[in-house]
Amino acid sequence: MNIRKVFLLCGLLLILTAGYPQTRYTPACKKAINDIAALRFEQAARMLDKERRQNPENRVVEFLEDYRDFLKIFISEDEALYEAALERREDRLEKIDNLSGANKYKDYMKGEIYLRWVPIRGKMGDRFRAAIELNKAYRLLKENYQKHPAFIPGHAGLGVIEVLIGTIPQKYEWLADLLNLEGTIKGGKGRIVDMLAKSESDTAWAFLEYPTLFMLSFIDMNIQQEVDKTIMQRYEAYHRKGILKHQPLLVFAYGNLLQKKRKNEKALTVLNAYEKEQGQYPFYYLDYMRGLAYLYKNSPKCIEYFDKYLEKFPGRHYIKSTYQKKAWYYLINDDVSRYKNYIHYATQKGEALIGADKSAANEAESDKIPDTDLLKARLAFDGGYYQQALKSLNNFDPAGKSTKRKVEWYYRKGRVFHEQERVDTALTYYEKTFVKGKDLEAYFAANAALMSGHIYEQKGYYGEALKQYEKCLDLSGFEYELSIHQKAEAGKARLLSE
Repeated sequence: MNIRKVFLLCGLLLILTAGYPQTRYTPACKKAINDIAALRFEQAARMLDKERRQNPENRVVEFLEDYRDFLKIFISEDEALYEAALERREDRLEKIDNLSGANKYKDYMKGEIYLRWVPIRGKMGDRFRAAIELNKAYRLLKENYQKHPAFIPGHAGLGVIEVLIGTIPQKYEWLADLLNLEGTIKGGKGRIVDMLAKSESDTAWAFLEYPTLFMLSFIDMNIQQEVDKTIMQRYEAYHRKGILKHQPLLVFAYGNLLQKKRKNEKALTVLNAYEKEQGQYPFYYLDYMRGLAYLYKNSPKCIEYFDKYLEKFPGRHYIKSTYQKKAWYYLINDDVSRYKNYIHYATQKGEALIGADKSAANEAESDKIPDTDLLKARLAFDGGYYQQALKSLNNFDPAGKSTKRKVEWYYRKGRVFHEQERVDTALTYYEKTFVKGKDLEAYFAANAALMSGHIYEQKGYYGEALKQYEKCLDLSGFEYELSIHQKAEAGKARLLSE
């Protein structure tokens, strides 16, 4: 073969392989992503170092290192780690940006990195940057999908953003139109479901199964009213096979979904089955979840787990809430002195940035002790112990009580009857809650309208359901407003898409 042909052949090989060796999920990368998802960060680091030595131009290494940093900060809320990781992130983005514009991994990896950092920015109180980076992520992932629609990994991140766009309140839709944001909850979730199915049917993408399932779970935890039955069945299968006990993120997701469905005994079984492996990064929020589960059944073991969370967790969220929950345990067990002691800490410790902590701070600052019967009913209800909750509500005498306590009584009666499928009785109590409580700062009236909407939607009375969702959205300035309004917007979106 003459020298000219050799050069031509080499040139052709370079063209055909350009961008491929530099950006691909090698076996080492697939092993690393599984280790990262299981919080085995040191093990993952060793695999990525090995990959870097063997394939120094594989930019997936930087992408997965950022995934590791994201999870570590998301779980720990460590501000020093956050600042250091931000600097590393910029270096990684620069390296990825040097890839060819035709490379299907380029915009996908950049978009996913920006998307990961949105909740971190939110946790750290930088909501302005979070909004900017969400917009960047949307542009990159949407453009990459349009260029490479068959590229499976690009679907899930875009799906998450479309779900979020679908929950934008109507009064802010002008902003979505201005920024040319398009997406629905149904369409976005569909993308993620498709990716999960692909991870099962194609062994090449099997390593994406757990991260994709976690995304779906997060949507059902925070936005959807009903938990997808197929998701729960999948988790139950994992639990039976013993897979969950070494997967803390999946334990977190399944435990949360079970607590949302008020299946407290099952949630405790799942949480207690988790066995932290040596070298696994600690996930202290699981202790907070255990504390809640034991509180719902009025077990003194809740104090053990709440104390562990307060002692070990280095972050800022759920600190006030944990002191409040400790105080509640003592209050429902007739120890008012200890209640006052622990609720006082909710004014001094932690930060009031999320709904649970804001609620704890408001209670502590109000200097008003909750009604014991109503509190017992609330905790029993949250655990799914409905007869016990109803018993406590029947012990409550509304005569001479404040408007807020009467409204709460109506609300909690409605919630119990709703879960017992006595929906007509529930609607009566929800209507009383709304009429009497719509001018209060408490969340009872708004959530009563939301729950009424769900009942009418299930009955097929869509016009009335839409009216209830609108009533919910018309209220503002109450606890848990963002979460409740997101669910009301999701309800409207379902109805308007029919």
